[in-house]
Amino acid sequence: MPLSTLEPSALGAIVEQIPEENPKFGLCINDSCVLRRDLTFPFTAEKHLSDVISHRIDRITPYSEKQVAFAYSVTNRTAADRSIDVTLSIVPIENFQPLLKKANDWGFPISFLLTSGRGKDEDTIINLAQDSRPAGNRSIASSMTAALLAINVLLAGLILGLKYKAGNDHIEELNAQLNSAQQMAAITTKTRQKIAQVVKEKSFLAVTRRDTPFAVDVVNEITRIVPDGVWLEKLSIKKGQVQLHGQAPAAAKLIAIIEASEKFSGAQFRAPVTQGSEGDLERFVISAALTGAQR
Repeated sequence: MPLSTLEPSALGAIVEQIPEENPKFGLCINDSCVLRRDLTFPFTAEKHLSDVISHRIDRITPYSEKQVAFAYSVTNRTAADRSIDVTLSIVPIENFQPLLKKANDWGFPISFLLTSGRGKDEDTIINLAQDSRPAGNRSIASSMTAALLAINVLLAGLILGLKYKAGNDHIEELNAQLNSAQQMAAITTKTRQKIAQVVKEKSFLAVTRRDTPFAVDVVNEITRIVPDGVWLEKLSIKKGQVQLHGQAPAAAKLIAIIEASEKFSGAQFRAPVTQGSEGDLERFVISAALTGAQR
């Protein structure tokens, strides 16, 4: 029945039929609105388990202590390691504040929430009081059937609207986290690719520098090994080769001299030897491979 069509007087007539003098009113909620977690605590924590859980709510859920109502039940005790297993049921209160306020304004304050438990014959009672909130069972809920019936008639229309809220909110949160992770992964991949490219270029330059002598090394070596009386007109270095153009008294002797150097190999004439500008000189073009020795 929609809330807008229900009168407080009609609900009051139902409540008057309850035999108990001070009935407690509860709100039956869908199980999809409840967050459950299985936790383990030491034996020593059992006496003050409610306080222990309260102080840890913000670490085991996305909420603070004031934002939730919770209940717990001890499901197992292990003597070997002196521990207890606990099932924790948590409900974000803000999802139900409009309903709780409406019921309170009408004179039927909600003191607990009732939701289906994990077992077929077990319900979970989540007490809205702040002092102690252990989980109840069906036997406790039985004495409050009439009050629950009245409140459920009052809030049936709005509860249907909340049925999928918790699940949808969680899905949206996971999608946002997934999108953020994908963006970070894309940035990381691009950064790694840039780093790999820089390392590759740096390695290429290092290898090129190692395998290619400096021009000044080549000039120094040529100046050192070429005998007096030889005139160099042109020296070029290209693609690991050095080429010499000039005139010498005996051009053929230059081949052996260049070949004897540690910086050159494969010395040879690139063109026939011809008569130079002076009668006693020969014009030559000699090439040799650079061996990669550096200064």
